[in-house]
Amino acid sequence: MEETNNSVVIVGAGNVATHIARHLHNEGFRIEQVFSRTEAKAKTLANTVCARPISDLRLIDKSADFYIISVKDDAIAEVLPSLACVRGLVLHTSGSVGIDVFNNKQISRYGVLYPLQTFSIKRKISFSEIPLFVEGNNDTVLEEVMCFAQYFSDHITYTTSEQRRQIHLAAVFANNFSNHMFVLAGEVLKKAGVPFDVLFPIINETAQKVTKMPPIDAQTGPAVRYDKTVMNKHLSLLDNLKNKEIYVKISENIHTFAEKKKQ
Repeated sequence: MEETNNSVVIVGAGNVATHIARHLHNEGFRIEQVFSRTEAKAKTLANTVCARPISDLRLIDKSADFYIISVKDDAIAEVLPSLACVRGLVLHTSGSVGIDVFNNKQISRYGVLYPLQTFSIKRKISFSEIPLFVEGNNDTVLEEVMCFAQYFSDHITYTTSEQRRQIHLAAVFANNFSNHMFVLAGEVLKKAGVPFDVLFPIINETAQKVTKMPPIDAQTGPAVRYDKTVMNKHLSLLDNLKNKEIYVKISENIHTFAEKKKQ
């Protein structure tokens, strides 16, 4: 893509907003403003992309080319009235909020740009391989969103809001829940006085395997064969009742899927 001098307003200063703002700045976009209700957060991100920080929605520049909304899902509808009658294209980046959130908000061109990735502010990430799922309020706007998305990635797909919700749900299972399993694993190892990095090889192999075979075929462990002797030993090592419940429920579910696979 050729560099552009189009102007952008970033609404939000969290993980996703930070990565998007930095990427667009590096691509030659002018980041005009960064909004956050927390003035310090707005200043922190704005300073990295040569933008003006604002903490009052009434100060939003309405002449920008693009407006990227990356705030908590339940805050999207709250910020939209402040974008009424803006000149540019307005996009939110949520996986679970439908495009209908824009209805009756006096915004003529709007859509969705959802990057399927986990973002942390302190970790650098490349957008080039990230799948982007897009929507637009009509065919012309969708084409605009598609063109804009090409500044991020070549992996761009139109999906309906319902499809995107399902994708987001899948991502929660694949990323958020699996990461929580790492947290629990870390607690077990800490109790034993063993560093977490002993798990790095098995974590890496697990991730690599599911890129080469269906996850159901990659499943191993005592729950697949429902080895109660091993499982009961594991349960005896867990002090936290909630963690015991998680172990039992997940093990039962793994075994159920393993049995279905046999049929």
